Amino acid sequence: MSVRGAVGVALLVMTLFCLCMLLFLGHLELSRPRVAMLNRALAGVQHSQRGTQRTFPVQQTVSREAVLPDLHTVSPRRTVSPNETMASFHDGMETMARSVEYVEEPINKEEQLSALRERWEYYPGNDYGEEGGQFGNQSGLGGDPARRLAVVVFAQMRTGSSFTGQLFNQHPSFFYMFEPLWHLHHPQNVAYRPIPVVNGRATVRLSAIAHRPPEATFGKVLEGILRCDFGELTKFIGRKGLFAAGSDRALVRFCDEVLHWPPRRCSYALRPQTLPKVVNYCKRTPYTAVKTIRIQNMNSLEHLLSDPTLDLKIVHLVRDPRATITSRLSLMDARHRAKLPFPPNLLNEKDINKLCGWITRSTVTTDVPSPWRDRYIMVRYEDLAEHPELMTKRLYEFLGVPLDDMVLHWVRENTKGDGKPHDHFSTKHHDANATAKIWRYRLSFPAVAKVQDMCRDAMKMVGYKEVDSPEKLRDLQTSLVDAIPANVIAIRP
Repeated sequence: MSVRGAVGVALLVMTLFCLCMLLFLGHLELSRPRVAMLNRALAGVQHSQRGTQRTFPVQQTVSREAVLPDLHTVSPRRTVSPNETMASFHDGMETMARSVEYVEEPINKEEQLSALRERWEYYPGNDYGEEGGQFGNQSGLGGDPARRLAVVVFAQMRTGSSFTGQLFNQHPSFFYMFEPLWHLHHPQNVAYRPIPVVNGRATVRLSAIAHRPPEATFGKVLEGILRCDFGELTKFIGRKGLFAAGSDRALVRFCDEVLHWPPRRCSYALRPQTLPKVVNYCKRTPYTAVKTIRIQNMNSLEHLLSDPTLDLKIVHLVRDPRATITSRLSLMDARHRAKLPFPPNLLNEKDINKLCGWITRSTVTTDVPSPWRDRYIMVRYEDLAEHPELMTKRLYEFLGVPLDDMVLHWVRENTKGDGKPHDHFSTKHHDANATAKIWRYRLSFPAVAKVQDMCRDAMKMVGYKEVDSPEKLRDLQTSLVDAIPANVIAIRP
């Protein structure tokens, strides 16, 4: 063996010897901190029950010295062994069990609630796993307190649903979520049909037709959200996090108060590490509201009407089909927007039939028996745009929820318009009344006539007038919004 190898072996042996000595000495000294830790824990029992003594009528008559011996009585030259430590601990627990005196006192519910409020206010973390809250689980003013009010804004694309959803998002007592079912339409969660092979060149291509999950899946995910159970939703959320989470005020408030996160990180709040806290925060917020355009059939939620824990309410939002189709065309690329007014060849007949069929199928009337009568209300976007404050007040009256001033303030600030351009999905500072009528300049009369022909029954059912000339179409003084038929269950201005 070379000199260098001998030196290396010697250093290795010396290192191993030193490590063994350190471990041996450390084991001897581990028992002393354990005893100190137990003494400190028992000394803090009285402090840890601050604000809860009235809730738990138990008097502690045992002292710290009675449970464990004082460290100063142990000789500094003698190390306490682990066996002696555990024996002292068990003896102390037996002494404590014999010394606790239970006092029978009458239970006062007001005192219990007061103690619970004190605990929420004093402790940053409480029994629910996050900051103390101000809400309890309750329904509307006229509802059963044991049932949670759950509101679904039931709409279609480009019907003013983002604006309507803000009426709940701005209320501090609502846990509102904007389009959580968007994730079920995300490419990672849909199936694509392969294009047939042609001359061996299309083996890896996919068709543009995506097969969305069944309606029952959408209903199941929505049902969980209304119960503050986000387990089903998290199965569809990808790496980018929750869609549009930064616009959900309740979730942003949770991120700020509980997680101390900036709004941009809220999209990750439903990760497994923080999901239980989100669930508890949601359950402590009195009401739940969801805005969705992904549910096609309202009857897929009918089973929730008999749920004893939910007070489900449907806000069925409709808009003039001519305006809705025009708004959808405006989302197309620039080469189509340059063709204003839109000609009839740009219309998608399948989309028009789907939209108008949805209106006639979903509208609840008094003529036909329906389980939705007491849980349903129709709102026309045109009425909401022309009378925003009045319609908002009547909407909250239907729900039986006190209208917060923050909602009315938002309505006043975001319906008068500021003359500035906004993106297609913005709800800020729009002249809502002008937005509801702008389609009359953007859709050509032949295209209007085609939509009217395909949607005549739907338009008549919810109160929209037909137009028979280009002149009347462009004349904004002529209203195309008629009175809602008396048999429709709706909010009227």
